[in-house]
Amino acid sequence: MIDKIQDVIERAKRLPPSEQEELLTQIEVQLERLEKRVKNIPSQSWRDLAGAWADLPDTVDEMFDALDTIRHSSPPSPPLELP
Repeated sequence: MIDKIQDVIERAKRLPPSEQEELLTQIEVQLERLEKRVKNIPSQSWRDLAGAWADLPDTVDEMFDALDTIRHSSPPSPPLELP
């Protein structure tokens, strides 16, 4: 893709300066349209969640055992002293 853009730039360099300005204006307008369209497309991040829970235990019992292990492996927090 970058090669194509560089080829277009090289071709644009051969144009007169006034035509280069017009081309730049058209590119900017088109880029703004595309940016707006991309902003309006809903995020596809929900698809990224497919493997997000792959490391969780297979059963609920295994999950509770893992949580109990975490709970019992850390020391209790000190009691709060209220003013």
